[in-house]
Amino acid sequence: MQKSAVAKDSEIQALKAKLDAGELARKLAVTEALSDVQKERDALAL
Repeated sequence: MQKSAVAKDSEIQALKAKLDAGELARKLAVTEALSDVQKERDALAL
């Protein structure tokens, strides 16, 4: 019984880590896209 609980806890931690990594990847993509848009905006303003 304890082994299955440990395995489940381990799986939960692994899934949480995947979610965190996905969230970081999304934030990075948004930041990079925003940076590109700001550069275009600045170029048009000149």
